[in-house]
Amino acid sequence: MKTFPKKTPLFLVLLTLTLLAVSASAQTLSVRNKPYKGEINGRGLGAMVLLSEMAQALEMTAARTDAGWTLDGQPITVTENAGVPYITLSELKAAGLKVTENKDFGTIDVYKPVAKSATPSKDGWSAKTSQNVMVHYGATW
Repeated sequence: MKTFPKKTPLFLVLLTLTLLAVSASAQTLSVRNKPYKGEINGRGLGAMVLLSEMAQALEMTAARTDAGWTLDGQPITVTENAGVPYITLSELKAAGLKVTENKDFGTIDVYKPVAKSATPSKDGWSAKTSQNVMVHYGATW
């Protein structure tokens, strides 16, 4: 019969604590309500992502100009590593994108800004009519 060394329970405790610490420090990045599948370096708003992957996830165009880089025509600041452009999440926020960090859940969400309409649309619920609509809840007819 094989016996375990006396240090095995201590090893299991340390392994469990390490796994819990790693899972607690995990951070999820979502772009347009979808998990971001690109490369992420760092944590929080200082995390860096590949500019090309983030632009693709946002359905935006990243371009190099004489003055630097742009994202859908908006000038942005990038960091190049071996000629590959990276952008921080805080720079995306400065460029006008909505970047929301939830430290309690360990999540960061990135969205494109949505243009707001000055007037309500003429379809569906916002249509102006001169007729009153009466709703009877629980009507038997």
